[in-house]
Amino acid sequence: MMISAIYSVAQSAPQVSTKFFIVPAQISTNYTVAVQNIMEFMDKGWSVGFINTDVATNPAALNSPHVLRGCQICFGPATFSSWDGTNNPTGTFAGENGSQIGWAFDISDSAPFQVNSVRFASWSTDHANTLGYGGNLATNTADNSQLTFGTTLRGQVWSGGKLIADYHNSEPITTPVTRVFGIIRIGYYCTDSSALANDLNYFKGVMEMTNFFAIIMPNGGMTNRMSSVVYVDPPSVDLAGSVANVNIEGQRHLGLYYNLERSLNLTVKPVWTWIGTNMNEGVYQDSPVYPYAFYKASEASTPMTHVAHSTEPVVVPPQTVGANGTK
Repeated sequence: MMISAIYSVAQSAPQVSTKFFIVPAQISTNYTVAVQNIMEFMDKGWSVGFINTDVATNPAALNSPHVLRGCQICFGPATFSSWDGTNNPTGTFAGENGSQIGWAFDISDSAPFQVNSVRFASWSTDHANTLGYGGNLATNTADNSQLTFGTTLRGQVWSGGKLIADYHNSEPITTPVTRVFGIIRIGYYCTDSSALANDLNYFKGVMEMTNFFAIIMPNGGMTNRMSSVVYVDPPSVDLAGSVANVNIEGQRHLGLYYNLERSLNLTVKPVWTWIGTNMNEGVYQDSPVYPYAFYKASEASTPMTHVAHSTEPVVVPPQTVGANGTK
C-alpha cells in the first residue's frame, strides 16, 4: 500500500503549502461556493471550522480525497450532465457538469514579492502527461493575459503578525504582497457520455497514475503529489464499541475491486490476516474491535476490461483543460 502526501509545508522562507481538492465544473452553480470554501479553509489557517464537508449530499462541500480518482476529474459543458463518472445524476447533484482537480496553494514570505515571480506546474506519470498544465501565477495560461487578484487568487500583506492589506477585488497583480493563495484547476473535458467512457477507460489503462504539482519561486518552492493507489482511512469505532468502520478509498466505475487485511502489530515481520476480498470502494465493518489494529488494502486481480458503457472503439488520451484565472 502506498500512502500519498496530501499536505506539505516547506519550513524555510518562503513557506509553501499545497493540498489536493475536487471542485465542481466552473459552469456549475456550486462552483463559486466550492472554491470559496477552499479559499476560506486556507484563509483561516488551513482549518475546517464550520465549512461544509458533506460530500455525499453537497456538490460544494470541501472535498479532499486521499486518492486521485478518474471519475472525479472529468467535467463537461452545460449540455452534458454528469457527476462522479455517472451520466444524468439525480438529487442534489442533478444538473451538475462533472468535477475537476483543484490544487490549492498558499505562499508566505517575510519579504514582499510580486506574484509574477511565482510559477506553477502540474504533470502526471501517464505517457501522454494528460494532467500537464503550468505557467506563471500572474498570467492566465489560457490566453496569456495578465490576471488580477480575485476569487481564486488572493494577495495579502502581513506585518508584525497583523493583516495590513487584503487584495481580492480586481486589484493589480503587480502589487507587492507577503502572502498569496489560490486554486489551480485541471481536468478531463468530456462533451458527452462516449467521451466520458473513453476518458475513464484511458485512466484505468494507465493506472497506477500520479499527479504532481509544484510551486517554483526564485528562493524556494515545493512539489506535492496525489496517486491513484488505494488508500485506507484510519478506522473509527461505533458508539457501542463493537464495530470498527474501515473506509477504503479507491476507484469507482472502473470495475476494480479491493482486498483488505488486518495486522495486530507492525513488527519486523507483521502477520496480516485477510478480512475482505473483492470488495468495492467504501466502508467495511470489522468486528471485534482490537486495542491495536492496522489495516491495508490492495487492488484485487481483475481482468482489464473497458467501462461497460463505452462506445469508443479506441481509447485515446483525454482532452485536458486547465485554468488558473477566473475564466
